[in-house]
Amino acid sequence: MNQELLNRLARTAADICQVQLYHLDCAARGRKAIVRVFIDKPGGVTVADCERVSRELSALLDVEDPIPTTYNLEVSSPGLERRLYVPEHYCGQIGREVEVKTTQASAEGRKKWLGVLEQADDSGFVIRSEEDGIVRFEYPAVESCRLRFKF
Repeated sequence: MNQELLNRLARTAADICQVQLYHLDCAARGRKAIVRVFIDKPGGVTVADCERVSRELSALLDVEDPIPTTYNLEVSSPGLERRLYVPEHYCGQIGREVEVKTTQASAEGRKKWLGVLEQADDSGFVIRSEEDGIVRFEYPAVESCRLRFKF
């Protein structure tokens, strides 16, 4: 599978539809692949946005054929409790509450932290936790980081 071409095609489809490509995930499931495209825009994503991107990207995939197997294409919003993937995502969410899961347990055996995202840069980010104070995480040590939405 040509991941670079797939990313370029997804970005092109998002640009044509005037939305932001938030994240692209492609996973093989036996002889079939699942291509998940997450889009975003100011004010939120609508079902119509997802449909437009899906149609546009499907047409581009038919022409370029970067996926050698059959596949399912899913286009959606990253959601309220979205996962943060790249430094730009972290920088855009400063001041928001996050849940961090690490790849390895701390000396105390913890793998999960809750706190407010205080700062982020190209190498990692800092949260302020009521329980732990200021905690810095390097991106390679993070399994996942998600926004926490309070109703």
